[in-house]
Amino acid sequence: MRDVLGYNFMQTVNDRNIRTDDGIHITLYGADRVITNLLLR
Repeated sequence: MRDVLGYNFMQTVNDRNIRTDDGIHITLYGADRVITNLLLR
């Protein structure tokens, strides 16, 4: 998951939120990035 969401805290990737405003939960876009990355490995 760190390969997709970053090793340091990041709120956005490609100008799209990957985390919710609380910084803990992952948005639908962030989750989609994680799943897509896992499937392509």
